[in-house]
Amino acid sequence: MPGVARETGPYSKALSPRKIDRRTAIGRHIAAFERGLIEHCGGKPSLPTRSLIDQAVSIELQLALLERKGIETDHDRRCFAAWLNSKRLTLRAIGFAPAAARAPSLARAFADAIAADHGEAA
Repeated sequence: MPGVARETGPYSKALSPRKIDRRTAIGRHIAAFERGLIEHCGGKPSLPTRSLIDQAVSIELQLALLERKGIETDHDRRCFAAWLNSKRLTLRAIGFAPAAARAPSLARAFADAIAADHGEAA
């Protein structure tokens, strides 16, 4: 039917975090989850890490939609458990320890050294 919007559910074939409206509660939750993972990885994750983040966000979206719908059947319970395990393994692959602080660039190290020299001479 044209003009009728279909609700996106946990089993929707075209489910994609990119298609979720970020103004909705689920959209804001997914955006915050993604931002948190990116910050956890140091703000600029590598391509493989970014791929894992996208996978974790997709799984989180399915879990959130299934929780919103309600876990009513045995199939829902099995899917929820499987997606929860997938999320756990994906987060483990990303790593639980936050990214190490980056070393200062060579230009920054020289600028700090020059500033220290001028401070000592004065």
